[in-house]
Parts: sequence; C-alpha cells; structure tokens
Amino acid sequence: MKKLFEEQMAALKRNYERDYNEMATSFANEHEEMQALLSGAINESNELKDKYVELDMKFKQYYLRSDHHIKEQANELNQVKKELETM
Repeated sequence: MKKLFEEQMAALKRNYERDYNEMATSFANEHEEMQALLSGAINESNELKDKYVELDMKFKQYYLRSDHHIKEQANELNQVKKELETM
C-alpha cells in the first residue's frame, strides 16, 4: 500500500514538473514574442519621429521663405503706391 502511494506521488510530481516546465517554456516564448513586438514598435516610433522632425523642419523653412516673400511683395507694393502718390 505504501509503495502504491509513493508511486502515485512520484507520478503526480513528474506531471507537476512537466506542466511547470511547459508553462515556463511557454512564458519564455511569449516573453520573446513580446520583446520582439516592443523592439519593432520602438523602431517604428523612432522612424516616425525622424520623419516628423524632417517634415517639421521643411515646413518651417517653407514658412520662413513664404513670409520673406510676402514681406518683399508688400514692400514692393508700398513702393509702387508711394511712386503713384508722388506723380
């Protein structure tokens, strides 16, 4: 009777250890997958940030050139108005 109980306990322990090892392996695999997803998301975020910085810089340059052009046009228009007034 004692031997039967010990065999049952040994079988339960083996099953428990097998289940535990499978769970640990599953968690390790899931951790690797999540790490890969996180790395991909970080890389994508960095790429988007770089694109944003580049577009923002281009927009600021465009704005400065446009503003300069508008001021030049306004100055020319004022000069023409002054010339017309003096005539």
